[in-house]
Amino acid sequence: MVFVLGGFYYWDNSYWYPAWGYDPNYSYDNDGPIYAYGNLLPDQVITNVQTALTQDGYYSGPVTGSLDPSTRAALANYQGDHGLAVTATVDEPTVESLGLA
Repeated sequence: MVFVLGGFYYWDNSYWYPAWGYDPNYSYDNDGPIYAYGNLLPDQVITNVQTALTQDGYYSGPVTGSLDPSTRAALANYQGDHGLAVTATVDEPTVESLGLA
């Protein structure tokens, strides 16, 4: 269990998951599983994804490490353009396609 960006996450089978209910007063920005690589925490993975999407011209917002609506839109556009399943999430095929894993 780790505390990242104001919320708790747990690790399971190469993905970080929000620990719903661990802190009943927190609303998770990153509300789904986040594929992890290189022992990185969820915010570090998202930061790297945002940076890669920026370099590829899909994302123009601030690099925050948070899976906000503009990051999800950039992910969906990237996934669609690269023949990936459009999930708008940080999943293994997308991370690998971005050259991060």
